[in-house]
Amino acid sequence: MPPPTTRMEFEHNIFLSIEEVRFKLENDIKDYGLYQSVVPSLRKVKSLPNHRIDLTTIDEKVRLHSNMQKWMESDRFQEIRKKAEETTNQKFPPTTEIE
Repeated sequence: MPPPTTRMEFEHNIFLSIEEVRFKLENDIKDYGLYQSVVPSLRKVKSLPNHRIDLTTIDEKVRLHSNMQKWMESDRFQEIRKKAEETTNQKFPPTTEIE
């Protein structure tokens, strides 16, 4: 899982996590692991007066979740997933994508 190379990429990943939580809450999708681990940490994230994220308020849970979510949407992850399905002859549950 490659880390983001710029602050813009990092903030983009954080906003993806925020949107994922909003989507699941608005559509009553039960994801208790997300609600218990990431949501309390996301509530602590603050924004600066210029509407950027205050990086000092981001803890490791949010950072790891955000980077993992972005990585799971990448083409490289889809290739790894497809290869795993072919070698094990199993279908894995689809990853959730937010449009």
